[in-house]
This record gives sequence, C-alpha cells and structure tokens, in this order.
Amino acid sequence: MDERPTLTPTERRMFDLLAKGEPVSRDALKELTNEGEYCTNANLRMHVSNVRRKMQDPAVLIMAVCTNKGWTYRMVRRLSSPYDGIK
Repeated sequence: MDERPTLTPTERRMFDLLAKGEPVSRDALKELTNEGEYCTNANLRMHVSNVRRKMQDPAVLIMAVCTNKGWTYRMVRRLSSPYDGIK
C-alpha cells in the first residue's frame, strides 16, 4: 500500500509545471487553480505550501524568487552540503 500523500488535481497541475525547473509566475500558477483570476496570493501560498509538504523530498525546494517582473516560483534540486547530517 502506497502511504505517500496524494496531490489534489490543482496541486498536481502546479507540481507538473514547477517540475520543469523554469520560473513560474504567480499569475501562471493562479490560472491552474479552480479559482482562476479570483485566487488570492494567500490561497496561492496555501497551494504551494501543500505541494512542498506533500513532496517529502528534502533535496527538492520550491523557492519564491523576486525578479524585476515580480514574484515567481521555481522548483530546484538542492546541492548536497558538507553540513548535511550534522546536528
């Protein structure tokens, strides 16, 4: 039995878009929700937070990045660090 959390359809669409590794604008992510143009920034942050939590992969990060065109989100693979595993 698979015990991994299931992504909702909205979270799956966001994950698939972010998994390409390219920056994704807030507006592009909002278009993937059922709320569309009525999706607030708070709702968007909730959806992205849910995807982060459900991924359960500490080596992958979804980062919010401020650019000259506004805020974007991007999924990146974290590089290993010499400090990994140190408590």
